[in-house]
Amino acid sequence: MVLSADEKRKGFMIQNTGTTVLKLAFGPAAAEPTQTVYHIALQAGTLANDATGGVYPADTYTGDVWAISATAGGTAVVSEFKTGSPDWNQAGDWGTGIR
Repeated sequence: MVLSADEKRKGFMIQNTGTTVLKLAFGPAAAEPTQTVYHIALQAGTLANDATGGVYPADTYTGDVWAISATAGGTAVVSEFKTGSPDWNQAGDWGTGIR
């Protein structure tokens, strides 16, 4: 799992930074992707970390996000954006970097 469900999530972005295809699936543990069953495939980069790998942005999904690499050694950058509603204590949330 690359992101667990979070009602505070406003959006997220995943970029494949590796040289192998990255497959994503959305939902509970039963939705964990396999090489043949998945929702989205992110293209591989030409070279590792060259910024040419596929990108998946989402702005409304708050459930679990799963990923599997087509071969060993896949890598990705995952960014999660959370709501800033007034009743939310940002100082206590590990996702903000504020402590």
